[in-house]
Amino acid sequence: MNCSKTFTIGLLFYSFLVFGLGKAKAGMTTVLSDDYDAVWDSTPIPADVLGSSYIGVPNVSGGVARGIGSGYTDPLYTWMVEPLVFTANKLEVTLRGQSGLSLPNEANVWLMDASWGGHGQPGMGYRFRIKGEGNRKFEISKMGSGSEVLATYDMGSTITDWHTYVVSRDEAGNWALTVDDTTVSLSSMNPDLTYTDFTHIGSFLYRDQSALDYVEFKVPEPAIEATVNIDPDTLNLNSKGKWITCYIELSEDYDVEDIDVSTVKLNDQVPAESHPTGIGDYDNDGIPDLMVKFDRSAVQEILQAGDEVEITVTGELNYETPFEGSDTIRVIDKGGKK
Repeated sequence: MNCSKTFTIGLLFYSFLVFGLGKAKAGMTTVLSDDYDAVWDSTPIPADVLGSSYIGVPNVSGGVARGIGSGYTDPLYTWMVEPLVFTANKLEVTLRGQSGLSLPNEANVWLMDASWGGHGQPGMGYRFRIKGEGNRKFEISKMGSGSEVLATYDMGSTITDWHTYVVSRDEAGNWALTVDDTTVSLSSMNPDLTYTDFTHIGSFLYRDQSALDYVEFKVPEPAIEATVNIDPDTLNLNSKGKWITCYIELSEDYDVEDIDVSTVKLNDQVPAESHPTGIGDYDNDGIPDLMVKFDRSAVQEILQAGDEVEITVTGELNYETPFEGSDTIRVIDKGGKK
């Protein structure tokens, strides 16, 4: 393997950019993308990495990642995300690597909180490990006072090959894994939402047969604020109309023509109809709005009567930037009472 190092670190706020491998999942943004060839050696961490928004914090003297003893690294690279602390239940981690079969051999990546002091030190977060030593598995673990394995996938002897692993956690804490774009079934899968604040990202290799050449972290992209107007202002749950109409405005930095209507939902439950839709200026404020419609009976099924009932409309732009907006209407119950 070529031992030259090429580093690219990206810190992206409220934008959609794709680095390296594949397309981001809907509503996810890259907070760290590092394309490199990392093997066990004594190569200094480049100055442009140490001087970037991510501060290199190798736990060794002289700013080098060096092997210790029979090939242990301490660690290979660690980034301290400073001053950014990103908070999210959903996350996605991509790593491309391989591991040898001899004992021990493994390639590790961590996503940890501010208390972490590096490998072997206290801290809380998650470890993602390509583990060739005997077990030959990809492993997801929760780190705290010790380590708890949350999920594993048996790679067998193919763990020595280069693979791209994408591990993700959803809002409910469920873990999923794809290997080379194929979704696989995890064993010992334990949902977990213990950790949502992370300030440290680290990686290390154990023995010289293990290697990484790509690491990427994604978290949910913050939704842009939309102005939403629901028509009618008063909804009778007994009414037999066909539609509920919604007008969506975005700030001047975004274009309503970019809204993907297929992603638009009311209260995360009722999808917008594919037609009719239209772009105009419903409120005559000089800002274009997108008109979408929802099935009235489906909306009535999920609402309860009240004088001030909040309705939230969400969706994504064509380049997967999420948006969200709310409006308040009056809802009359089926008996005609408030």
